[in-house]
Amino acid sequence: MNELISPRPTDFRWRLLATVSALTLTAAITTRASADDDTHPTVWLEFGGLLDHVGEQPAPFLPDFTTVGVDHGLTGAGELQKSPLHAIGGEAAISIQPAESSWDFSVALRYGRSNANRHNHQQHTVPPAYLPSTTVHLQGKNHNQTVAQTADYSVQARESHTIVDFDAGKDIGIGMRNSSIHAALGVRFAQFTESSDTKLLADPYPHFGYKYFPAYHLNVPFYRYYQSYKANAEVARSFQGLGPSLAFTGSVPMAGQDLERGQLAFDWGVNASVLFGRQKAHIHHQTTGRAYKGSFLGSGPPVSQYTNVTNPHRSRSVVVPNIGALAGLSFNFSNAKISLGYRADFFFGAMDVGIDTKDTSNVVFRGPYATVSIGLGG
Repeated sequence: MNELISPRPTDFRWRLLATVSALTLTAAITTRASADDDTHPTVWLEFGGLLDHVGEQPAPFLPDFTTVGVDHGLTGAGELQKSPLHAIGGEAAISIQPAESSWDFSVALRYGRSNANRHNHQQHTVPPAYLPSTTVHLQGKNHNQTVAQTADYSVQARESHTIVDFDAGKDIGIGMRNSSIHAALGVRFAQFTESSDTKLLADPYPHFGYKYFPAYHLNVPFYRYYQSYKANAEVARSFQGLGPSLAFTGSVPMAGQDLERGQLAFDWGVNASVLFGRQKAHIHHQTTGRAYKGSFLGSGPPVSQYTNVTNPHRSRSVVVPNIGALAGLSFNFSNAKISLGYRADFFFGAMDVGIDTKDTSNVVFRGPYATVSIGLGG
């Protein structure tokens, strides 16, 4: 499963990313000229952290016996299989503006990941059966224990996402209140991976079978029924895409006009891209069931049993539209900046979240971020 859990991008994509990055940095360096009278930093380095709420949820693996358990008082297995709701990560960027050019060139990376380990054990004692004059307890599989209704469900889930932007942009004018607007055109690369390992064990409905004796007008507990079910599912899903992007960002001063002393500003941004890539879902799940019918004197072999094994593998080319926005506050100096804000990115139809059949879902990352930027040169 290692190759399924960590899908590798094609050599072509990595070569293209490396080429774009090299061209971006080369263009910035070759167009740079020395200018002693230019005071603005020519290089900006940015580092930060983020907390993303992950909006996409995969379809749960729910064999029939889990539904039987819910019908008879057990908690279902679906809630346990939800993806981790939050991902912690970081971001880094470098932006270069040649001294005698109005254009800047940047490379930005965002990365987040999350893990979840969940376990739910349930055990309910089956009520005893009653004869007219005494109480008879349901005999266990070892002939000396009461059979209990049980369920033991465990899930390990992992998620990661990487977004890389290569941009060339420039300021396109001054807006109201000395606000600045920056436009950037470039390439966006996105990679999303999800994997989970689910194990389900249950005896969802142990119960008595009664036999009626008309001569005595008695309905006597004569049989006991119990089951032994187990199932496991290993799931790996991924999306990788690359495509053109367009972004607009702006900053509106709110307090302070002197960058040497500091300036508080409202920051905003919108972005859009179209990603051309591949969507994959590799799944293996197996369910084994045995049903037993015994009397109070003992148990025999199972009266029925089955094993179902399924291995759906899906891979297809997709086009994923992406839009995003951000809003926040920044405290600016001539060669430094501290930013706090909230950002959201929507990737439409990016993941195949189905089990046995394809079921596409949007991928949404939204949450707060904080960054520190340092200006060099000038």
